[in-house]
This record gives sequence, structure tokens and C-alpha cells, in this order.
Amino acid sequence: MVTAIVWIYVVLNGIVLLLYGWDKLAAKRSWQRLPEHILLFLGLIGGAVGGLLGMLLWNHKTRKGKFWVVNILGILLHLCLWLGIETLFHRLFGA
Repeated sequence: MVTAIVWIYVVLNGIVLLLYGWDKLAAKRSWQRLPEHILLFLGLIGGAVGGLLGMLLWNHKTRKGKFWVVNILGILLHLCLWLGIETLFHRLFGA
């Protein structure tokens, strides 16, 4: 179960990283862009590491403070979620 969840995070973050790169390319070539709320939402649901890496790797959305805030909060949210689940598991099952 844990392995599957880790893979979901890896795949999601990889997709988000690629989407930041795609959006940067679309911006340079005047193609249709991804809506900002999509990138922000993906950061909140678990793709924040990919979002931050995409921001830094492609220098994309780095001037927009809300992207820094949402991606950092997304990382903190998921860290707290996993630490809370682990703590609850240990309290319930003593393992």
C-alpha cells in the first residue's frame, strides 16, 4: 500500500514538473497556456515538489509569489499529513 502511494507521488510530481516545462514552452511560443489554477491545484494535491522543481529548472512562475506560497504549503501539508498518519498508526497498532 505504501509503495503504491509513493509511486503515485512520484508520478504526480513528474507530471507537474513536465507541465511547468510545457507551460514555459507555450509562453515562449505563444501557444495555449495552462490555467494558473491548474498548476496551483496540482501543487496542493501532492505535486508541490514537481512544481518547485519546475519553477527552478525552467525559471517559470518564479516572480509570482502565490506559486512559491502554494507549492511550499503543499509540501508542508503533505508532510504533516504523512507524519500524522504515521503517528496515528503507531498509537493504534503499537508498531
